[in-house]
Amino acid sequence: SDLATIRTSPEDAARTQRELATTTERQAFRIRKMQSDLKGAQAGLLRAEKLASVGQLAAGIAHEIGNPIGVILGMSEILKDSDDPGQSRTFAAQIHAATLRVHATLKDLLAFARPVREEGAFADVAAVIDQTLNLLQPHRVFSGIRAAVRIDDAPLSAEIRPSQLQQVLVNLLLNAADATGGKGRVDIHARRDDRFVEIRVIDDGPGIPPEDQ
Repeated sequence: SDLATIRTSPEDAARTQRELATTTERQAFRIRKMQSDLKGAQAGLLRAEKLASVGQLAAGIAHEIGNPIGVILGMSEILKDSDDPGQSRTFAAQIHAATLRVHATLKDLLAFARPVREEGAFADVAAVIDQTLNLLQPHRVFSGIRAAVRIDDAPLSAEIRPSQLQQVLVNLLLNAADATGGKGRVDIHARRDDRFVEIRVIDDGPGIPPEDQ
């Protein structure tokens, strides 16, 4: 009886080890799948957030595009019947300027909206802030905002994809514009803080009531 136990013990131990290895492998597979699902869900949320921002921006810049298009249509209509070379050159220059204005507005919006491929993992903070303000300036809600930017210790580089940093700044600045009713001041201050880069967006709106914080 004792001999039989001794003989079977190594076999039991080997079987237990195999079962443990199988269980561990299954758990590792489940963890990898959960990680993959979480990454997919996060990417989906980021896309949804960006699409919401694009929709909000597109609605806000409709008037900005409408104004120069109105100029283009009106002056081109006059040009059709004009025999004055001087007037034609003046109107052509104004039409060109208005077209460039529309082109720049749409270019900034499309650059923000399109999926980013082969993007680096580091962002030039000052450049992203500048691009974000260029994107928002035509927005109706942002047209009355006075934005002041201060960059300490330039150049500042942050370990974040530029498109992700821009998404954060768009959200913060649109919230600031909304809080001030489109007529206020927004200060953007970026500085180095030890190993990190700190970016502050401060508006002169009423703030969040203490009971809602």
